[in-house]
Amino acid sequence: MSEYQIDNKGIDNLFDDEPKRKTRIKKPVVVNPAQSFLDAVTFVSHAQKKTGEPSHTHCAISGGYVCASNGELTIAAKVEENISIAPNTFKLIAALKQVVNDVAITKLSDLSLAITSGNFKAVIPCYDTSEIFGMSAPDEPTAIVNNDLILAIGDVIGLANETAAEPLFAGIMIQKNTVVATNGAVIFEAWHGIDLPPAKVIPKSAAKALVKCKKNLVKLGFSDSSITFWFDDDSFIKTQLYKFVYPQYEQAMQTDKDYEEIPSTFFDALKTIAPFVEGNKVVFKNGMIVTDYREENASTYKIDSLPEGIMFNHKYLLMLKPVATNFTFDDNPPKLYFYGPRTRGAVMGMSKGDLHKDKAESQGVEIDDDIPF
Repeated sequence: MSEYQIDNKGIDNLFDDEPKRKTRIKKPVVVNPAQSFLDAVTFVSHAQKKTGEPSHTHCAISGGYVCASNGELTIAAKVEENISIAPNTFKLIAALKQVVNDVAITKLSDLSLAITSGNFKAVIPCYDTSEIFGMSAPDEPTAIVNNDLILAIGDVIGLANETAAEPLFAGIMIQKNTVVATNGAVIFEAWHGIDLPPAKVIPKSAAKALVKCKKNLVKLGFSDSSITFWFDDDSFIKTQLYKFVYPQYEQAMQTDKDYEEIPSTFFDALKTIAPFVEGNKVVFKNGMIVTDYREENASTYKIDSLPEGIMFNHKYLLMLKPVATNFTFDDNPPKLYFYGPRTRGAVMGMSKGDLHKDKAESQGVEIDDDIPF
């Protein structure tokens, strides 16, 4: 056979329906023997800051727990490390992330902790433990709860504003069966179905720590000034409470209007038109979502089944996407009501004069979108 000939076996191989798979070289599994310690310190870091007072930047390790506090939140988790020291929280996290295969954790003094792994060594600055260890004890558990409470908090958390001057707008109310949050123009109520103690209002910082947590929530403890969320590994998140009486909010979400399914293109329309929205205002007009009262100046998106002549905050409408399946409207005052699998609520419209007048003066709008509690 000449060098230009191919035997039958070669031809068969060329046209093989199932070509041989390339052997992939598996990457070696990198093991961090300090992973559980890293997870615990990361968990408590939600009560810490990278700069500020030492009590807000350093955690406390003692008695089989790591604990951190910022005055508002106190978070603790079990650890296996048998040391008593108060290291800088975020420097400790950075060091533990570098650990591979082997680790040595050594207390050099009351003011320094060494993390050694292979060729790597980090010395973590620590603080006087007497200044850090005086954290408040958790509330003893008195109620059985589950992750449905965290899911409900996650539905409403976007409305709370940590910098708001009023607790009503800065916190989330937790009560029997539901949680509630409002920013003054939008209100959400999410169902968790758990029989809880009388209404408590937690700060958004606590809600954020809960939503980020991947553990199973199992118990709840509370007092007049605090509430503690307990997880299945005996870790906990304790938070101070806002002390004020939450207003009667139910009437803000009550309507006798018939609900209908939200059009399938509604949120796509809002997202598509977003780059052209000015001042966060959009108007439902002539079977479209428009960005300006005068259509010749407006970017538009055609969509059926929307009421005529109501203006809304574009950002607030987009907030409905994860929680709403059905809605209805009122026009006096302008308002959207909605519900979904777990959440219901309302979005106030914006007062704007006569939308059907194509006059320049109609551009001067007065915003009146507060919920009338």
